[in-house]
Amino acid sequence: GTFKRLVKYGLKYYKFHLLAVLVCLLLSAGGGFVSSFFMSVNIDQIMEPGRINNFAFVSKDLTRNIIIMACSYVVAVLSTFLWNRIMAVVTQGVLYHARKDMFEKMETLPIRYFDTHKHGDIMSHYTNDIDTLRQLVGQSLPTLIRAGTVVVSVFCVMLWFSLPLTLVLVAGVCLMILASKKPGGGSARCILTWNDPISAVITMTPGGRLKIDGMKSSFYLGVTPEAVGWKKDAAGRAFTPDVQSVDLTMNY
Repeated sequence: GTFKRLVKYGLKYYKFHLLAVLVCLLLSAGGGFVSSFFMSVNIDQIMEPGRINNFAFVSKDLTRNIIIMACSYVVAVLSTFLWNRIMAVVTQGVLYHARKDMFEKMETLPIRYFDTHKHGDIMSHYTNDIDTLRQLVGQSLPTLIRAGTVVVSVFCVMLWFSLPLTLVLVAGVCLMILASKKPGGGSARCILTWNDPISAVITMTPGGRLKIDGMKSSFYLGVTPEAVGWKKDAAGRAFTPDVQSVDLTMNY
């Protein structure tokens, strides 16, 4: 789908950058997970026995675990800093190449395309549509990878601690999903709303001609209904364009 095509597009220009980001994300998620894991180990297996018996007996293990936790925190912080810096470069680069490739593609289109499409609609492809990718590439994709790594790691630890309790938790989550699927899906049709930001491309010639090409597009959480192929809104009403333009000449 679209997500797969976007990943391939990013790998086309920034293969090594994205591989470095993937490694940093795994290190960042792993560092946070290791520190949390050793925190429970320190409390259950070291602090409690040391309180009952003698802290001098467990001081060596406690010092070792604290050093491991400190190193994991340092690795997590450095990895987070690196992947944020690299993704800033990748995000701007992907947007640049997307606009460049779109412009080169438009240069091959016939004149009829530009005669039958408003200037504002054409410019919106370079502004609104491309900017929609910014949050997806720069934040959503790394967050998805990092969160997925944490979920898999935590699930493995849950299996290691107690298989029966893990199965009970999985069964409970499945029941919650089934119980909330129908009410949640029905209520979404009532609460889904779109806001309509209006922008315009203004052109003024030396002769006093002022041309304003208005653009209006419906957004919800940064996504247009046109981008996802929706032809009707939540209430079943068809999406209709609402664009106003003006072309006038001023005498001065």
